[in-house]
Amino acid sequence: MLADGVDQRGRPLIERKDRLRDAFDDTSTLVYVTHVEGVGELVFEQVQLHDFEGMVAKRKASPYVRGRSLNWIKVKNAQYSRPEALGFGRK
Repeated sequence: MLADGVDQRGRPLIERKDRLRDAFDDTSTLVYVTHVEGVGELVFEQVQLHDFEGMVAKRKASPYVRGRSLNWIKVKNAQYSRPEALGFGRK
């Protein structure tokens, strides 16, 4: 991600998100999500209520790294209505 011609990947997530907020408008498929702290269980209840695939928890001070990282955790919704999207139900 470049902002003003400067690579932002080494900056903390919270700074990158601040710059990203103004980079696009929300659409039906892409929505900017604000960060929340200390209410992960409540957020996950909303994930389940709205039948989302899951959520990702990230450390706000973490730099961007390609691929998986110990700085983020994907929490899957086992009740998601499209289990094949989670890799469940494959034969």
